[in-house]
Amino acid sequence: MSDIENSNTNTLQRNLPVIGAAVRNIIIFTAVLSIPLTAAQALELTPSETTSWIFALYGVPAILSLILTFRYRLPLLVTLAISL
Repeated sequence: MSDIENSNTNTLQRNLPVIGAAVRNIIIFTAVLSIPLTAAQALELTPSETTSWIFALYGVPAILSLILTFRYRLPLLVTLAISL
């Protein structure tokens, strides 16, 4: 095995857990996003109302999490539970 092939294999082995976590997160976030989108459709919300609702559910906690993380230099997350 050449040095280039060995280097590529090592790089892939190092990055595989990160790739797996990213794929898992994309699937989970997409699935969770379908809940408020389905509810918005059932409530016959306009696209702008739906956008505002999604921002309130996901954008506000994300901004608060960033503020807390930078303020205390720790990864502090603000989460909301979506109960139906």
